Amino acid sequence: MSALIYLASDTNLKEVKSPHNKTMSVNEALALGIEIPDILNSQAIDKDKPDMILWTDSYTESKEGGLLVDSGFADDISILPINEKMEDVRTKKQYCSMVEWPGYTKERADNLIAYMKDHLLHSPEIELWHIWMGCENPPPKIQKTLIRMEQLTAEHIKNLMECMSYKPKRMACAASLPRDWESAVEEAEQDVHYCYVIR
Repeated sequence: MSALIYLASDTNLKEVKSPHNKTMSVNEALALGIEIPDILNSQAIDKDKPDMILWTDSYTESKEGGLLVDSGFADDISILPINEKMEDVRTKKQYCSMVEWPGYTKERADNLIAYMKDHLLHSPEIELWHIWMGCENPPPKIQKTLIRMEQLTAEHIKNLMECMSYKPKRMACAASLPRDWESAVEEAEQDVHYCYVIR
């Protein structure tokens, strides 16, 4: 079981790859001065084969008290297509893409908002979901709220990210949610999938 943040639309979603994660060949890595394991330096390895090494300059550290700290790059965000719909993805939209980032920052949220604003230039709406995968029995409640694009803020994104959809009765997130969601959190005996419908 794990959390999933994803976008959904009836219009194809543009792919975005974080510039802080790259795949490369062994020779490309060596040319950049990256240390590689001895096993990749053997003659049995095709050193020009692409995608042999995953390089990143981003990091996430666990600090005292369980606090996670990351490199803080504002552009450390990926929007990658979900090629086959998973059972947990409950949208009726045709196209879905997962949002990957090391964690919420206002700058990353602003970048996500800019992405959605750009998408709405050629699509009537886009959905932003925060779900807990693996909670199909009983099926999760789906809690949607409509937000106009011009009203969407980084604070909305933060509130959605902070509210875990798994066992919401035990989560202290109700105060940060739209008022019409509070009752769903209080009454829920099953998990809740949260969705902003943005127009």
